Amino acid sequence: MLTDKATTAFDMNCYTCNDGSFKGNYYGTVELEHPGKVGPQTKACASYIMSGHAPIGIHSYNQCCNFIAPNGDEITLTTDGYDLYSNQSGVAVGQCKFNFSGGTGKYKNASGSFVGDVLNYGSYFTVD
Repeated sequence: MLTDKATTAFDMNCYTCNDGSFKGNYYGTVELEHPGKVGPQTKACASYIMSGHAPIGIHSYNQCCNFIAPNGDEITLTTDGYDLYSNQSGVAVGQCKFNFSGGTGKYKNASGSFVGDVLNYGSYFTVD
């Protein structure tokens, strides 16, 4: 499971968020089978999904992520747009398709995709 926490320490320059939206920058660590412990950095551009005047979820329309391996090589991921809806506990939940889009070093030709379950708690999120 990947857990990323919100940060203002950096702003990834992979996307420019549209007016009227908000962005989130996140960082964390996760243990992956092949490269070992990596330090992911993520930027998401999103807007609230509204029902009347009340937010009921989050629509992420752009997201990029770099997994930085112990040797410094990076794996780059992007996502298709996805929606997270608030459950009874106030956690925004849903699924997201992550697309590998290259990287640096031995990951420069990385490709493929996976679907993960996303839980957004506000100050951090998880992908499983």
